[in-house]
Amino acid sequence: MKILNKNLQKLIKAGVYNKEDEHDACGVGFVASIDGKPRREVVENGIEALKAVWHRGAVDKDGKTGDGAGIHIELSKDFFEEQIKKHLPEGAFNYYLTYIKPLPEAEIKAWMSKQVYLALGVFLIACAQLQIDATPMEGIEIDKYDAILNQESYTALVAVAIGYRDQEDANQPDRKPKSRLPIDQIIETI
Repeated sequence: MKILNKNLQKLIKAGVYNKEDEHDACGVGFVASIDGKPRREVVENGIEALKAVWHRGAVDKDGKTGDGAGIHIELSKDFFEEQIKKHLPEGAFNYYLTYIKPLPEAEIKAWMSKQVYLALGVFLIACAQLQIDATPMEGIEIDKYDAILNQESYTALVAVAIGYRDQEDANQPDRKPKSRLPIDQIIETI
């Protein structure tokens, strides 16, 4: 709880948290090395992030249920290549060898950031399948997120708020449908 309170104060100070806005939604966090260098610090920061959101670590507020949490650690390039050769179709492995592996480091980083968005899509589909509301947010104030997460070697790319819908919320689509402008007010035919 000490870490939670410390992080809560950082969020309030940064202007990204207001108790009045709190509902059922939780969130997801990523701690990653984007420079490709393995460091124990990444794992330690991942563990600290899990501690800061202990309620995501397979314990729901009823104390009996939950949805789990985990840490993904870096693999050596040799091990990575051995595994993708073993588990991916030959064409996918050859694509990696031909088009990704030879790229300069900056281009590999750009490619990897795009992979984050592919993973985000899978994550959002999984949330939908589990009937968990999810709101991805791009255009976030990256420097503020990085400061809150106390990151210097890594950077935030996207944030996702997730949680179960508050059935009493008056903004439910069945109570307050989305409104759209008529198409002729949006598109002008020339």
